[in-house]
Amino acid sequence: MNRIVLRSCVIVLLSIVACSMSLGQDNTIQLTVRADKPGAKISPTMYGIFFEDINFGADGGLYAELVKNRSFEFPEPMMAWSEVKQEAAAGSLETLDQDPVNATGPHYVRIKAEAAGYGLVTSPMAGAGSSVPGTPPPAGFG
Repeated sequence: MNRIVLRSCVIVLLSIVACSMSLGQDNTIQLTVRADKPGAKISPTMYGIFFEDINFGADGGLYAELVKNRSFEFPEPMMAWSEVKQEAAAGSLETLDQDPVNATGPHYVRIKAEAAGYGLVTSPMAGAGSSVPGTPPPAGFG
């Protein structure tokens, strides 16, 4: 495993050196590879040079509850969330971070419903739609 990673690094570095030489640069490039001083330990089950963030795996693993942006931490806090108004329902939504319940997830939404039928609903994560047509999304408040 480490040999594959080392070979890949050497090939990339040699390619960089070759490209810079072909550009006619007069700068001297010095490249030092210390194969006797390995860096961080790499799991033997992890291989390749590409990391694909599948189902938000980089965010801590697969979300079993299938709620996207569950703590309103995305750059657009209401991403994946929609206001729900049924009939004459009225109210307001507000994303806040004052006096949070949990310091690791400081954002939350305040829902002020002035009448029944007002609330908030989330769209399901990609590929995690409702199994029965016409059923509501997996989570909502109202």
